[in-house]
Amino acid sequence: MSRYWFQKQTANGEMTVSYGYDHALGYFYQEEGADGALLTDLDSLFDGLTGVQLAERLCGGEDALIACMAAATYPAGVNPQHVSAMMLDLPF
Repeated sequence: MSRYWFQKQTANGEMTVSYGYDHALGYFYQEEGADGALLTDLDSLFDGLTGVQLAERLCGGEDALIACMAAATYPAGVNPQHVSAMMLDLPF
């Protein structure tokens, strides 16, 4: 299992984003508020999350993902090698 996390600032305050790949669940994505409440919890097994959808969520949407890949610059906390693996539906 791989699990990575980073902090991001939103209009509602600071949020912790966790993402990764698990051999049982597949890809997963979680957002936690500043109070530790789980706001978003998605995975491949139960929610059908694909690698491309995960990459879009990490970069801020489809258009943002395309811009990130074209410029080879990614948001803080997002590893470009992970995004490359996600785009090919590979574990990382």
